[in-house]
Amino acid sequence: MAHWRRLNGFMLALVSFTATGFAVIAMPYWRSFDGLLTLAIAAGFSCASLGTLTPQLLIDLVGVASLHSAYGFLLIFEGIGQLLGAPVAGWLYDWSNGYEASFVTGGVCLAVAGLLLVLPIIWPSKGPIGSPGSPESSPERVTVSVAEDQTDLIESTFQDASPSPDKTNMVSKF
Repeated sequence: MAHWRRLNGFMLALVSFTATGFAVIAMPYWRSFDGLLTLAIAAGFSCASLGTLTPQLLIDLVGVASLHSAYGFLLIFEGIGQLLGAPVAGWLYDWSNGYEASFVTGGVCLAVAGLLLVLPIIWPSKGPIGSPGSPESSPERVTVSVAEDQTDLIESTFQDASPSPDKTNMVSKF
C-alpha cells in the first residue's frame, strides 16, 4: 500500500502508530474479553504494517545510498527502547500499584511517535542528488537500457565479468 501513488507512506505509518497507541492506552480500561479481543485485533493490524513500512520510509527519508546506516541507527534505538521498556513498565507498576500507568505510558509514546511522522509530510526534504525529493531518487524516473540483440548483451556481460588486474582482490582494498 505504501507504493500506491495516492497514498503517502508517512501518512499510513502515522495512522498505524497512532491507532496502535490509542489501542494500547485503552487496554487497561476495557475489562471484558470481547473488548480486549477487539483492542488486540486493532493493535495487531495497525502495528503489523510498521515493520514492513520501515525500509520504505527510511528510503524516502535518507535515500538508498544511506539506507544501511539509517537502518542500523533505527535498530540501535529500537534495541534501547526494548531494553529499557520492561524495567520502566515494572517501575511504573510498582509506583502506581497497577498496570494502567504502564499501558498509558507505552500508548502515549506510540501515539506521539506516530504524530511526529507528520513532520516529513509538512516539510519534505529537498536535498542533494539521491535524497528524497530530488528527481534522481524518485522511482518514476528509472532509466533502463535494453540491448538490441540479446547476443550482444550476453557477450558484453561475459567480457565485463573477466578479471582484470584492477578488479582482483577488491576485498583486501577495503
